Amino acid sequence: MGNQRALDFFASRVLDMDSSRQAETRDEDEPPGPIETYTEDEPTVGEWFGQLAPTWAGAGSYVVDLFPSASWIRRYNLRWLAGDLIAGITIGLVVVPQALAYASLAQLPPAYGLYTSFTGAALYWLFGTSKDIVIGATAVGSLLVGQVVSRVQEASADTYKPEETAHMLSLVTGLILLGFGLLRLGWIVEFIPYIPISAFVTSASITIMSTQLPVALGIPKVDTRQPPYLVMISTLRGLNRIRLDAAIGLSAIVLLFVVKSFCSVMEKRQARFKRGWAYVSSLRLTFTMLLFTLVSYVVHRKTEETKFRIVGHIDRGFVQAAMPVPKMGLLREILPELPAVAMILVIEHIAIAKSMGKMYGYSVDPSQETVALGAANLLSPFVGGYVCTGSFGASACLSKAGARSPLAGLFSAAVLVLVLYALTTVFYYIPNAALAGLIIHAVCNLVISPKKLYGYWQLSPPELIIWVVSVVLAIFTSLETSIYVGIGLSSALLLVRMARSKGDFLGRVRVRQVSATNGEQLDDGSRDVFLPLDGKDGTNPDIKMESSPYPGVFVYRLNEGFNYTNQAHHMERLNRQIVSTTRAGADEERQQHLERDSDRLWNDPGPSSSSSTKMTTNARQQTLPRLRAVVLDLAAVNHVDVTSVQGLMDLRSCLDRHAAPDKVSWHLANVHNRWTRRALTAAGFGRADGKAVTVSHYDAAETQAYSDDETRSTPDEETGWGSTTPVSEQSRLATVCAVDRPLFHLDLRDAMLSHTLSSLPARDLARARVVSRRFEACATRLLHRRLSQGWHSQAGSKLLLDSYQPSERVSTPYLSCRFRGTRVLGRETVEKITDVYSSFRPFVADDVVRFLASSRGHDVEEGEDEKEATQTIELDQGETLSQLCVATNLVRYSSVLVSHVRTCEGVVRLWRRWLAEMADEDNNDEEEEEEEEEEEEDEEKGYTSSSSSGSSSSSSATPSTGLLWVDGDRNVGLRFRVDPPSAPAPLRGPERNGEEEKEEEEEEEEPPVRYRLVYRELLVRSCTLLIAMEAAEAGHDVMMAQFPSS
Repeated sequence: MGNQRALDFFASRVLDMDSSRQAETRDEDEPPGPIETYTEDEPTVGEWFGQLAPTWAGAGSYVVDLFPSASWIRRYNLRWLAGDLIAGITIGLVVVPQALAYASLAQLPPAYGLYTSFTGAALYWLFGTSKDIVIGATAVGSLLVGQVVSRVQEASADTYKPEETAHMLSLVTGLILLGFGLLRLGWIVEFIPYIPISAFVTSASITIMSTQLPVALGIPKVDTRQPPYLVMISTLRGLNRIRLDAAIGLSAIVLLFVVKSFCSVMEKRQARFKRGWAYVSSLRLTFTMLLFTLVSYVVHRKTEETKFRIVGHIDRGFVQAAMPVPKMGLLREILPELPAVAMILVIEHIAIAKSMGKMYGYSVDPSQETVALGAANLLSPFVGGYVCTGSFGASACLSKAGARSPLAGLFSAAVLVLVLYALTTVFYYIPNAALAGLIIHAVCNLVISPKKLYGYWQLSPPELIIWVVSVVLAIFTSLETSIYVGIGLSSALLLVRMARSKGDFLGRVRVRQVSATNGEQLDDGSRDVFLPLDGKDGTNPDIKMESSPYPGVFVYRLNEGFNYTNQAHHMERLNRQIVSTTRAGADEERQQHLERDSDRLWNDPGPSSSSSTKMTTNARQQTLPRLRAVVLDLAAVNHVDVTSVQGLMDLRSCLDRHAAPDKVSWHLANVHNRWTRRALTAAGFGRADGKAVTVSHYDAAETQAYSDDETRSTPDEETGWGSTTPVSEQSRLATVCAVDRPLFHLDLRDAMLSHTLSSLPARDLARARVVSRRFEACATRLLHRRLSQGWHSQAGSKLLLDSYQPSERVSTPYLSCRFRGTRVLGRETVEKITDVYSSFRPFVADDVVRFLASSRGHDVEEGEDEKEATQTIELDQGETLSQLCVATNLVRYSSVLVSHVRTCEGVVRLWRRWLAEMADEDNNDEEEEEEEEEEEEDEEKGYTSSSSSGSSSSSSATPSTGLLWVDGDRNVGLRFRVDPPSAPAPLRGPERNGEEEKEEEEEEEEPPVRYRLVYRELLVRSCTLLIAMEAAEAGHDVMMAQFPSS
């Protein structure tokens, strides 16, 4: 009862755990079966290349994915055909006026817009992965082409025609995009942030409206190649030159907005006809163009002089179709413009495709969309077109029209062909002001709303500032400057956030699950939660939090990635906080060294000269805890680089110097990436003292996972149905984390428990095993790790064996013991740490050999410095047993004796019958030779086999093994080889007559005998030895150090 109370006190005060409830449920938590250990294989560069190497299956999948239409064209049906036909014709009618209008932005004839839209509509269904997107001439793309044409003409003095520049730009852009798509590099688009693109679209809309407003008002001689603010100034100055075109342009704009607003209202009021009103709204551009074309025809049919500017003659068919001729001079002129053009085209297209996919519940492949866009731009100059991309307005109309597959675009291409061959004469009378009004109406929807800007402010104020800067630059300089500066500022913001990423020192909070209604506790216990100490994560500031889970232990969480950009920030913060809140190590030489001013660094002023300040500083230092461990939570870290790992190594060295002569323990939790674990392991993290740890079953006990019950399907021959039944096999336990890296933990709780127990001495660690199964698992693993460090790591330690007959205490020399390895007794596998024994080979120490040789008057020959240990046992007539007094002592020495720890002492009884049986077994020469060979192999490899133990009595043994236990707890055992007996020399006594001798011989049952015992093995319970080793290392002089029983 007293022992249980002591254990409860230890668990509650030292470990902060309630052991009473956990101890009651120990038997209920027994594992259902054996534990399967897991050791992680190091990832290799060859494995990485193997994952990247192409395969035949991958090549086949690549070809199939290159033509997505092959997967759905076989399932095409009449219902799809009806929907695609209606949607295709509708979108064809919508695209025609837009294409005619956008061509003017590119400073090309209207027919070029039709050529461009035809190419996208005709090709996209073959390569695309969206059913709702329309590729064709767009306002932003046409504006970019127009700006490139203007710059090329200015630079080359009109050497190249606008058509040639537009064709070359489309050809090169198509090749670039097609290459990116074929290489499956569509993910690179994700590197371009959203804010610069949003600012560019708004800037482009403002630019387009500023260039089209003079056309809509009929103001001549306005240079639209200037920045938008200059174009607006020129427009305001030319208001006195307004012509009749203003009536057409302004009325077209008003009509378009009125129809759109009316249809939106009717969609809400008449929900039954919502689709019909949406169809009417989508065709408003076509109706407006036809209306003002009819007005223009009525005005100009009887006069040759135009009242307002009209489109004029449009060539019939694909008269501009030709093979583009690359010109190196032209290519050099457009190369500086290519990055911005390609970037805007692909971003606009993929953004539209993804939004449509999210809206209608399907996914798009960015790389395949890039292939489709590249193919369309590559073919466009062959039919006379220029660059094309996805159009948001046309795509929205296509989805509302009921498109069922990408084939709807093919029907819209047929409408464009019909228009090119049958309606070009009608387009002669289209007013330019009406087309300008149509463009202004279309791009007004692209300007961002104030509500969305406020959303940017709520999400990320710095990015709103970048947006404003980009728009201002576009208005006062150019669109290219805007996009480049916007991307640059966004990248700089990203790098700053990475370099100054937040990391938190965590404190522990004990939480319980309670009912929300009455506050009743729902679970039986509590759990540990680790929260930031600064309280800036939004948690309740009134919650009581422990500043450090344990004195001298710091838990730090990296909330973002860990790489070369932010490692210096994190390492500096860790070093500053830890050094300032812990006491320096007890290295007296270093302290004396720092007390001399001449030995200090130039930037170290040292302590204040004031005596009171010195006393205050020293007193404060004494209250600080010593640095024990650093626990890093790397859940947010997926990859590390050389710089970041080197920063961790430098910090480890700095903290080791601070804590010297103590060593700082490093625990890493939530490291889920294999390459990250490999890098950290190579740097010395994750393993005890940076060295590999011997793997055993105990390493599997820290974190275990129950495997699901397997099921098997059995066919039922009578019914034809299959049934699924669980397999009646014992469920398995397997380790979650690799057992050869014990300092990589599954979570913070495991890391803290491991460090807390690892800081305890072996005796307390053994007592902690009874608190709970979790404690037993972790404590057992730590005990085995300490044992597996190896006897040879204990420099200056020696195990001595005193084994003597009571009458020969003074004359019997002590025996040294050579470590041979560890072994398990009584079982095939290790079930408890107490089953592990350390094996030693006793021998007469070299100094004793030399002393004995000198006393006999001869020198020690070579090879005799390690003499076999023997013991002579003489049994007199009628004597049934003899005794050996045995004691094992662990001493630690340098030049003088430092400490002495007695691990065990007791008395071994040697029975006459046991000696006789052992002598008979060992008399077989063949068996002796085999045993010697086995012993030599064991000495080279260490013991790993099992053997049967003797009885529990200290005086009994098993003849087959020759093992005698010194104590009742079986902490120490001796194994002998018994040589054949010999008769001792007769003792001289008083002369007796023949009759007396004859009577004695008749009464004698057991004659005197002499046995020679050879010490073959000394077994010491490894846990007992571990306690003694720790006591010897601490310099304690202990008489008894035994392992406490659980």
